[in-house]
Amino acid sequence: MTKLSEYQIDAIQELINLGVGRAASLLNNILNRHVILTVPSIKMISVYSLVDEFNNDSIGKVSCVDLKFRGSIKGSSKLFFPSESVAQFVSIFAPDEDPNDFVDELRMGTLVEIGNIVLNSLIGSLSNQLKIDLIYSIPQYIEFNGNVNDFKIEDPENSSFIHAKTQFKINDMNIDGSFVLSLEIGSFNQFITLVDKMIESY
Repeated sequence: MTKLSEYQIDAIQELINLGVGRAASLLNNILNRHVILTVPSIKMISVYSLVDEFNNDSIGKVSCVDLKFRGSIKGSSKLFFPSESVAQFVSIFAPDEDPNDFVDELRMGTLVEIGNIVLNSLIGSLSNQLKIDLIYSIPQYIEFNGNVNDFKIEDPENSSFIHAKTQFKINDMNIDGSFVLSLEIGSFNQFITLVDKMIESY
């Protein structure tokens, strides 16, 4: 697995933070609530470690919104939420519904709306800061059941993954999630080249 330098990690985290800042502002307007969205740390991770991260009985079912992109680089961005976080989001977006008894359509609709805002902001930030053109797909809802195939990645063993813990603070609620950026090997190398150019321009 590729090892990133401290400068590269800091630069990628800055890119992600710019994106989540934009996403928090959009969520503020939509919800009319104060939203703070933070990414405390990022790390490179293997696909098997990624599976282990979410294959944990203590967090229950894991829901995911997946946004694929292509252009100068090709890959996907995913936003994962454990069942407890899903229930909290539904209680905010659909306050009249019982979060312990919401239907699949409500859960899926809520998460796709959130994922669309957050993932578009994140990938938009990468595109703008790295000065590349990317085409996005329509976000898709998937559920993780403990299998590599659940990630919907064409060649997971030959892809690189950047994992970022994500925390939403909405009023008195603290909601945990995870952002995962996956890139095919060729695209990952190109991505790091672009990051290095950005670092040199500072």
